[in-house]
Amino acid sequence: MHTRLASALIMSLCGPLFADVVVQGSRAVLDHAQALYNDRADVARGREAMVLWDSVLKDDPANYEALWKLARAHWWLATYGSPQAGDVEKLAIFEKGIAWAKLA
Repeated sequence: MHTRLASALIMSLCGPLFADVVVQGSRAVLDHAQALYNDRADVARGREAMVLWDSVLKDDPANYEALWKLARAHWWLATYGSPQAGDVEKLAIFEKGIAWAKLA
Protein backbone atom coordinates (compact mmCIF):
# COMPACT_ATOMS: atom_id res chain seq x y z
CA MET A 1 0.00 0.00 0.00
CA HIS A 2 2.75 2.45 0.95
CA THR A 3 4.70 1.54 -2.19
CA ARG A 4 1.79 2.48 -4.44
CA LEU A 5 1.27 5.73 -2.59
CA ALA A 6 4.98 6.57 -2.82
CA SER A 7 5.04 5.71 -6.54
CA ALA A 8 2.00 7.88 -7.18
CA LEU A 9 3.54 10.75 -5.26
CA ILE A 10 6.86 10.47 -7.10
CA MET A 11 5.14 10.35 -10.50
CA SER A 12 2.93 13.33 -9.67
CA LEU A 13 5.98 15.34 -8.65
CA CYS A 14 8.44 14.11 -11.27
CA GLY A 15 6.13 13.26 -14.16
CA PRO A 16 6.54 16.67 -15.80
CA LEU A 17 10.31 16.33 -15.50
CA PHE A 18 10.27 12.94 -17.24
CA ALA A 19 7.99 14.34 -19.96
CA ASP A 20 10.43 17.21 -20.47
CA VAL A 21 13.33 14.77 -20.84
CA VAL A 22 11.39 12.83 -23.49
CA VAL A 23 10.61 16.05 -25.38
CA GLN A 24 14.24 17.18 -25.20
CA GLY A 25 15.38 13.75 -26.34
CA SER A 26 12.89 13.78 -29.20
CA ARG A 27 14.03 17.27 -30.22
CA ALA A 28 17.64 16.11 -30.40
CA VAL A 29 16.69 13.07 -32.47
CA LEU A 30 14.50 15.18 -34.78
CA ASP A 31 17.31 17.67 -35.30
CA HIS A 32 19.84 14.91 -35.99
CA ALA A 33 17.45 13.23 -38.42
CA GLN A 34 16.98 16.53 -40.27
CA ALA A 35 20.75 16.99 -40.52
CA LEU A 36 21.04 13.51 -42.02
CA TYR A 37 18.16 14.17 -44.42
CA ASN A 38 19.82 17.40 -45.54
CA ASP A 39 22.70 15.17 -46.69
CA ARG A 40 20.37 12.76 -48.51
CA ALA A 41 22.48 12.81 -51.66
CA ASP A 42 24.04 9.93 -49.76
CA VAL A 43 20.97 7.66 -49.82
CA ALA A 44 22.14 5.82 -46.71
CA ARG A 45 21.95 9.07 -44.73
CA GLY A 46 18.43 9.72 -45.98
CA ARG A 47 17.41 6.24 -44.93
CA GLU A 48 19.04 6.73 -41.53
CA ALA A 49 16.97 9.89 -41.06
CA MET A 50 13.85 7.85 -41.78
CA VAL A 51 14.83 5.32 -39.11
CA LEU A 52 15.32 8.12 -36.59
CA TRP A 53 11.94 9.72 -37.36
CA ASP A 54 10.36 6.31 -36.94
CA SER A 55 12.08 5.92 -33.57
CA VAL A 56 10.57 9.22 -32.39
CA LEU A 57 7.14 7.86 -33.27
CA LYS A 58 7.69 4.83 -31.05
CA ASP A 59 7.81 7.18 -28.03
CA ASP A 60 5.40 9.78 -29.40
CA PRO A 61 3.07 8.30 -32.06
CA ALA A 62 1.39 11.66 -32.69
CA ASN A 63 4.59 13.62 -33.30
CA TYR A 64 3.53 15.76 -36.25
CA GLU A 65 7.04 16.70 -37.31
CA ALA A 66 8.20 13.09 -37.50
CA LEU A 67 5.02 12.06 -39.33
CA TRP A 68 5.16 14.64 -42.10
CA LYS A 69 8.90 14.29 -42.52
CA LEU A 70 8.54 10.53 -42.90
CA ALA A 71 5.86 11.13 -45.53
CA ARG A 72 8.17 13.51 -47.42
CA ALA A 73 11.14 11.16 -47.06
CA HIS A 74 9.17 8.26 -48.54
CA TRP A 75 8.27 10.44 -51.54
CA TRP A 76 11.95 11.34 -51.95
CA LEU A 77 13.06 7.72 -51.56
CA ALA A 78 10.63 6.48 -54.20
CA THR A 79 11.35 9.37 -56.59
CA TYR A 80 15.11 9.82 -56.27
CA GLY A 81 16.58 7.46 -53.70
CA SER A 82 15.77 4.13 -55.31
CA PRO A 83 16.70 4.33 -59.00
CA GLN A 84 17.26 0.56 -59.17
CA ALA A 85 13.82 -0.22 -57.70
CA GLY A 86 11.05 -1.45 -59.93
CA ASP A 87 7.66 0.20 -60.26
CA VAL A 88 6.03 -2.17 -57.78
CA GLU A 89 8.64 -1.44 -55.11
CA LYS A 90 8.43 2.32 -55.73
CA LEU A 91 4.64 2.18 -55.48
CA ALA A 92 4.94 0.42 -52.12
CA ILE A 93 7.28 3.18 -50.89
CA PHE A 94 4.84 5.86 -52.12
CA GLU A 95 1.98 4.10 -50.35
CA LYS A 96 3.91 4.08 -47.06
CA GLY A 97 4.49 7.78 -47.50
CA ILE A 98 0.80 8.37 -48.09
CA ALA A 99 0.00 6.41 -44.93
CA TRP A 100 2.39 8.60 -42.90
CA ALA A 101 0.87 11.73 -44.44
CA LYS A 102 -2.63 10.63 -43.46
CA LEU A 103 -1.48 10.09 -39.88
CA ALA A 104 0.01 13.58 -39.82
